Amino acid sequence: MEYNAQVGRRIRSSRELMGLSRERFAELCDISDSFLADVERGKKSLTVKTLNKICVAANLSADYIVLGTVPDEGSADENLCAIIALLKGLTPQQLQCGAEVLALLVKAFR
Repeated sequence: MEYNAQVGRRIRSSRELMGLSRERFAELCDISDSFLADVERGKKSLTVKTLNKICVAANLSADYIVLGTVPDEGSADENLCAIIALLKGLTPQQLQCGAEVLALLVKAFR
């Protein structure tokens, strides 16, 4: 169950960073919002098909959602790597604050 909770937290965090409601994100993923809620809470697990839908909708790698790994500098866009480098070493509270600021910034760009 803990594994499903970790996956759910990564999905929820990514959705929130995108500035999307659960309902809107579920719509983009072509899944029900109640199923997405259960996944985000760690109550349900994903099929490969649903994992793919979430990856496409959120523009995320399956490695990140499943394993929590971020791309290496050699394999990712250099701007993304720069953001990751800035966030490394922050406390959990600082990361949460940074995520909230980034979510507001992304929302303003849309």
